Amino acid sequence: MNAKALRKKAEELVGFGYSRQHMYDVLTMEHPEVKRKRIAHVVRYVPSQVVRMKYATVQQGLLAAIAATVLLHLAERWGGVPGDWRPNFAVVGAIPFASIFLGLGLLRWRGEALPWLVFVNAFSGLGIMRDLNELLTGVPGWYSLMNHALALVIAVLAWYLYRNAFSKPEEIRDPLGHAPVSHLFPPEPGMYRM
Repeated sequence: MNAKALRKKAEELVGFGYSRQHMYDVLTMEHPEVKRKRIAHVVRYVPSQVVRMKYATVQQGLLAAIAATVLLHLAERWGGVPGDWRPNFAVVGAIPFASIFLGLGLLRWRGEALPWLVFVNAFSGLGIMRDLNELLTGVPGWYSLMNHALALVIAVLAWYLYRNAFSKPEEIRDPLGHAPVSHLFPPEPGMYRM
């Protein structure tokens, strides 16, 4: 069974209200031929309904920051010379396509996109140091400052969501080495371990 089929089955179980631990247990029982580590990797990036509700505002804030970045890039490019076709054509090159496509993955709760979103925007956000230096010297580039500030906001929100909503499961090994490795997902909001 491939990862796409596993994800589809996990998404189906989310619709029934299963937690990630419960999804993992069901999938390992239904498909013993698939490695448990592979199932844990797929289930890690399929949050339950409870997790989706808890982190919905963070996800929506992250998507709003991505949309604001796109609009800011477009506003900056459309400030060109009127009647000249080159600035309007350059709009296509100005759009942050990486953030848009990663944001579309996030819209569907695809957690695999978050590390890339952090990576892409953290490097862009480092430019804020130069912008702050220019601000202190009295010649601020406001578009650049706002772009880099939004990139940092996106990186921080994506990192927060990745660490909390898509946390890594703990590997449980049999001390005698007879049982296969199992995975224990962190408890979800409103759930308690016995």
